[in-house]
Amino acid sequence: MIKALFFVFLTCLTIPIIMSSAKAADRVALIIGNSDYLHAGRLNNPKNDAVLADTALQSLGFETLLLTDRSVDALKDDLTSFRTLSENAEMALIYFAGHGIQIEQDNYLLAVDTRADDLDAARNSSVAMDSFINAFAPSAKTKLLMLDACRNNPFAEDTRSLSSETTRGLARVNHEVSDLMVVYAAQPNRVALDGNGDNSPFLTAVVNSLTEKNDVKLSDALIEITNRVKTSTNNRQIPYIEGSLSSNVVFNHALVQPIIADQTSAFQCKGQKQEFAMRSFGEDFAEVTDKISQIVISETSPEVDRFF
Repeated sequence: MIKALFFVFLTCLTIPIIMSSAKAADRVALIIGNSDYLHAGRLNNPKNDAVLADTALQSLGFETLLLTDRSVDALKDDLTSFRTLSENAEMALIYFAGHGIQIEQDNYLLAVDTRADDLDAARNSSVAMDSFINAFAPSAKTKLLMLDACRNNPFAEDTRSLSSETTRGLARVNHEVSDLMVVYAAQPNRVALDGNGDNSPFLTAVVNSLTEKNDVKLSDALIEITNRVKTSTNNRQIPYIEGSLSSNVVFNHALVQPIIADQTSAFQCKGQKQEFAMRSFGEDFAEVTDKISQIVISETSPEVDRFF
């Protein structure tokens, strides 16, 4: 009788743990932010973006894995682990912030130790975009890959420059993975902006679009993200989306207050001694402090030329 009661007690304890684990894995996200590149230009915001993305996605019910400044070997291991983690997930999401390039129309996302000696070195020390696509478990119901990459040519000033062998931005990828949506921060062959604030224009738009309302459809959020990025960059950057989904996806924000990302435009003028020329405009449209540390332009102001 004692053994039987002991068995029942253990069973009752185990069931809630199993249910809790299953619920936590409904939505999973791998978040990567690479800033401190050894052989390519350092980026200010990817690590900040990764931390903000982690906070936002947790508030949306995701179990997250936040990683920063990953080497090529570590990055490959991360993708392998995520394939297991995303098995049978309702939604699996990968967000990558950092450098990205295309070589002969193939996309590569750069690890912090990616080298630029030649084409083979660049390929072998970075991770092909196909590896990111294949990191989603086939059993994951919805797959979302967000690429806040291709912020500039990281090897443009290198004496071993690959600039003549690479193409600006990332190439379009016609993947054949079902229920996978790929969201690029910028259109094919165009460069995404890192931004002058703490976060990139793209990630700022993503976080605000997903968290300002309690319930947001993915289709509506993608439209909102595109419009926000276009506005904040004065149409210099336009996100690009490819893929298809077979079911509606809704993000449910768990917090009472939305997560408001840095609202700074990519063109913010910082400091008190920066000077730049612009077409004159009426004082009804702008206010300039005596030390020229801030310029405020109303929504009704005429278009302003900026020269940096």
